[in-house]
Amino acid sequence: GRLRRVGQDIDGPGGRIDNVIEYEANDVSRDLAARLPEAVRLWDPADDVIEQRVGLRFEIREPDTVELFVSGISVAPKLFGYEFPKFGSADGPPSPLPFPNVPFGMFRVLYNDGKIRIIKTGQNWISVNERRE
Repeated sequence: GRLRRVGQDIDGPGGRIDNVIEYEANDVSRDLAARLPEAVRLWDPADDVIEQRVGLRFEIREPDTVELFVSGISVAPKLFGYEFPKFGSADGPPSPLPFPNVPFGMFRVLYNDGKIRIIKTGQNWISVNERRE
């Protein structure tokens, strides 16, 4: 599939960040839909998506420093018009792999006005993020 979206869902009061990657339908779904008569086609392949989440718990260590810990992973496919059961949990157990506070990294907040956030990661990368409603 093709990349559709890379983003984050942030719950500040809950101390959670989910890193989210969405992939569009693969060629098989689009090809199959194109071969079926419209009256028989029960789904729009443009609606097919696979969503992958890595759930993170965060702790503020200093006013500008945040530590991250993996809490879980999940994959949620919607293919051929059917929402398959989610595999794993970005919220923590029951994840297919145990993640009891595995360290993930840290970042320093260089600037944050509520709409634009600039951070520097523990690997010295600079990231500029814009909040979209």
